[in-house]
Amino acid sequence: TNFVQASPKKGAIIKAQETNYDANNNTITASGNVFIQMDEYTLHAAVVHYDLDRDIVYAEGNVRIIDQNGQTIYGQKAVFKDKFKKGIIKGFMAKLDNNAVIVSRSAKRIEKNRIILEKSVFTPCEFNCSRNPIWQLSSVKTDIDYDKQKITYRHLFFEVYGVPLIYLPYFS
Repeated sequence: TNFVQASPKKGAIIKAQETNYDANNNTITASGNVFIQMDEYTLHAAVVHYDLDRDIVYAEGNVRIIDQNGQTIYGQKAVFKDKFKKGIIKGFMAKLDNNAVIVSRSAKRIEKNRIILEKSVFTPCEFNCSRNPIWQLSSVKTDIDYDKQKITYRHLFFEVYGVPLIYLPYFS
């Protein structure tokens, strides 16, 4: 497989099986095992559209972002701006320390160290045959603030084997 490499801006590298530059709109479309290295972030996806003027990246298909600490997040589709410092990911999943998992319908990074999750589930447990962990926390909205080391849940359910046992309108 031949890979094409482009460096649209200083500090950004794009590698893909195919890249196309649209001079009229100043955009790059990359497809096939796309790899983008920008500052402290690496993005992998099937297809990426990069608007150079607005510094907006649209990614879809097995989206994976890795930061400088090696923390990896996954998604189906994503939109990023400001060199991946802000963005929205649809079908978000992150594997945390000790194999804990957090998934959500969408994740919105509003600051470098702050993420808002919509319809999220967190569990440190392995999944059983029915695909339910022993216990999990599910919430309508989860606000993760890494600087304050604080997680705030709105409409939280504590579930055991998929059965809600406790409801809390607010938990932090």
